[in-house]
Amino acid sequence: NYDIKDDFIIYVGRIDPSKNCEQLFEYFLNVNVKKGVGPQHLVVLGKATMDIPQSTNIHHLGFVDEATKWSAIAAAQFLVMPSLYESLSMVLLEAWAVSKPVLVNGNCKVLAQQCKKSNSGFYYKSIAEYELFNDALSSKHYSYIMGMNGYNFFQNNYDWNYIEKEYNQLLKFWISSFAPSLNF
Repeated sequence: NYDIKDDFIIYVGRIDPSKNCEQLFEYFLNVNVKKGVGPQHLVVLGKATMDIPQSTNIHHLGFVDEATKWSAIAAAQFLVMPSLYESLSMVLLEAWAVSKPVLVNGNCKVLAQQCKKSNSGFYYKSIAEYELFNDALSSKHYSYIMGMNGYNFFQNNYDWNYIEKEYNQLLKFWISSFAPSLNF
């Protein structure tokens, strides 16, 4: 629908300086576009509260419906999350749910730890690391392997079946341990 036929990376979220989007645009334009490293297109989904650089390589689609968001994430080479201040990002889980690796800001300890734990992404702390990992994730083979690691991590830790099983075990433990003394 958006006539983007080449490989692209994707950012999903509020386009805002507090999400470190200025740095994302700077790194993307200097590494991907000027140096030609990695996908040459960046698709950006979400509300913009800042100016987005004018470039034929940056595609701001604004808010999209859920089906379009999921399709865009699934079609991307990888997802990038430049934010410095995230807890576990829902969009990382969404990327892993559709077997996509992630590239996150390593100065956000939570996101960096999730990448280490899942072995499904890289974290960068400088433009040189962004370039290195962008290049690595541009390899379809390597991207596939890391994406599958993310999918397995999601299935084993965040999929609804896993959550339901853990919740039921906790509930059974609570009932057997505490409920008899409450005299229901």
